[in-house]
Amino acid sequence: MINQRGCKKGAGNAIMLDETQRRNDAECSMCRGGLSTKDVLIIVVFAGILIALLLPSLDGYPEPTRRSTCKNNLKQFAIALLNYHETYGSFPPAYVNDKDGRPLYSWRVLILPELDQQPLYDQLHLDEPWDSPHNRPLLDVDIPLYRCLSDVKVAEESDSEVPIGMTNYLAVIGPDTVWPAAGVCRLEDITDGKSTTILVVEVANSGIHWAEPRDLHVSQMAREVNPSSGMGLSSQHTGGTHVLRVDGSVRWIADDTSPERLRAMLTRAGGEVVEDDY
Repeated sequence: MINQRGCKKGAGNAIMLDETQRRNDAECSMCRGGLSTKDVLIIVVFAGILIALLLPSLDGYPEPTRRSTCKNNLKQFAIALLNYHETYGSFPPAYVNDKDGRPLYSWRVLILPELDQQPLYDQLHLDEPWDSPHNRPLLDVDIPLYRCLSDVKVAEESDSEVPIGMTNYLAVIGPDTVWPAAGVCRLEDITDGKSTTILVVEVANSGIHWAEPRDLHVSQMAREVNPSSGMGLSSQHTGGTHVLRVDGSVRWIADDTSPERLRAMLTRAGGEVVEDDY
C-alpha cells in the first residue's frame, strides 16, 4: 500500500515514509545564529518572486534576468527539499516503485506539497504510474519552477516544439550520491560537506517530464559541464550551469570544471577534499 507521500517500506528506494511522522523539533544542524538557513532562503526566494512580478513578458527578459530566475528556482527547490527532510527525516527517494519494483513517478512529485501544489498532489493516484490514464492529464502541466527561462527562450527562437511538462532540474542518481538508487539519504549521511556536495543540477533540453521517474545517472552522464555529446550538467546560459548544494546555496559551475572535481562534488561520503570556491 502506498501512502500519501508515495513511499513504501522495504521496497528498495521506494521506502515508505510515514505521512503522520512528527516533524523533527530539533534545531537544524545547518542553522547558525538568529536566522536558520531555511529562513534566509525564504527571504531570498520572496525577493526573487517580487522582482519577477515587476519584469515584462518572456520576450523582454534579458539573459541576466533569466539566469537570476533560474537560480531562484533552485533556491525554491532547496526550501522544498529541506522542508521534506525536516518532516520525514530524509530527502525523498529518487523515484517511487510499485510492489513489483516498477518505477511510478519521480521525487519532483513527492515535493509538490512543499511547492504550494497540494491541490494537484491530492488529485493524483499515488499507486499508479505518472503516465497512467488518470495521472497523465493532471500532470501534463507546465510548472514554471521546473523550467529555466533561458531553455524556454532558446526553444521558442528555434521554433522547436517542447512537450508540456519538461523540466531542467534533475537529481544525479547513483552510489554515494545524495540520491542512491535504493533507499534515501539523510543529512547525517553527507560527510563530505554540505557546502560542497551537489543536491540538484541544471540540465538544458533534458527531454524529461518533471513527473517521470528519470534523472541523470552518475555512471552514464557526461563527465564535463555543457558536454558536446551526451547528457550532463548543462544550461542555455553562457559559460557554465547552476547547481544546488545540500546547504541550500546555489553556485555556478564553469565549463572548464575538471571531471575529477565534478565527481567529487557529486559524492556524499567519498572523502574527497573540495575547496568551497565554486
